[in-house]
Amino acid sequence: MNRMNNKMFFLITAAVLFVSAISSCNKGDSVSVTGITLDPSSVILEVGESIRLTASVTPDDADNPAFNWNSGNNAVAKVDKDGYVTAVEEGDTEITVTTQDGKFTQSCSVTVIRKIPITALTIDPSSVRLSVGEEFELKAIVTPNNADNQTLIWDSDNKAVATVDQNGVVTAVADGEAEITVTTEDGDHSATCAVTVIKRMTMTTEDINVSIRLKGIGTAIIDWGDGEDEQTVTLSPIYSDCNKIYTNTISRTITIYGNITDLVCAENRLTNLDVSKNTELIYLSCRNNNLTTLDVTACTQLEQLYCQNSPLLEELLLNDCSALKIIYCDHSALTSLNVEGCVSLFHFFCNDNQLSETALNDLFDSLHNITLTDEKIIDVSINPGTATCDVNKAEDKGWTVIKEIEE
Repeated sequence: MNRMNNKMFFLITAAVLFVSAISSCNKGDSVSVTGITLDPSSVILEVGESIRLTASVTPDDADNPAFNWNSGNNAVAKVDKDGYVTAVEEGDTEITVTTQDGKFTQSCSVTVIRKIPITALTIDPSSVRLSVGEEFELKAIVTPNNADNQTLIWDSDNKAVATVDQNGVVTAVADGEAEITVTTEDGDHSATCAVTVIKRMTMTTEDINVSIRLKGIGTAIIDWGDGEDEQTVTLSPIYSDCNKIYTNTISRTITIYGNITDLVCAENRLTNLDVSKNTELIYLSCRNNNLTTLDVTACTQLEQLYCQNSPLLEELLLNDCSALKIIYCDHSALTSLNVEGCVSLFHFFCNDNQLSETALNDLFDSLHNITLTDEKIIDVSINPGTATCDVNKAEDKGWTVIKEIEE
């Protein structure tokens, strides 16, 4: 019996010694925290914005990897137990993380700002008329003007009529209507501009009493250039007479919008006439004015042009007007003419100008040689080069040349 008890005692003693040895060994292998990292180390937040900071202890197999968060100023930014930082009010503070083992720390500098939001957005102007191919820059007005995020997004609801780039520049594509919208980046505010793409012509006058006659299609709008209300005219195949009496003779620009086919603006002391934006024009009479230059090259449907008796007219641009049949530019001050491309022309009066021999020969060279039903007549009388010009250049192309010489 004693032998059995001794044996049992020995076994128990051996087990206790083994467990004690194992425990002693584990205490020697404990892993302590040696440091902590924090990402990011600095951040800028708007009031109300949140971000999560990421803390990591080293080594990653430490026995006690726990850590605590703290804000240096909870009135500026607060932090929860999971490292979520919430901006409270403008200012600066430090968010600190501290390990429980070893009290190692890292900090993140937090700056809280309060951005100034946009409260209103408008477009200037709110409506605009353009001609095909014309560009116009719209101005977006942000309120307040010191708002932080002034990024705007521009768009057109009808890109077949008008497009807009991200600088607010509108390009007219075709006749019609479009709405241009500008929107704040956050989508909270927007404004619109109504764009009408319509044909247009302008003229500058110094007269006190202006008379204009119009034919066309649809409706014409006349801005008389005096700051008063515009005049609306219903167009038809019959001339509409439009008259204006001003209170003084200062220079002013008249703008006519619409599909004008026939324009009579003679004897109005015009110093400028721009018909380049009205390609529907078929008939133009602008005689007896003070024009120095006239360009009708864009008027591809123009058939008849009367700009005679314009003593200051030195330049007349006609080339490639393929529909042009009749030109009266006599009794003016032209020094050169080129009708290349005017393949329908048959009646051309350029007498009593300042065309030299060379200028007349160049003009003859530019005449077409197409046989037409109507007799082709050109009058170059009473020009400096009339007597010596080579009329054969024109006659060889089937033109009858009138060349009376001033006595």
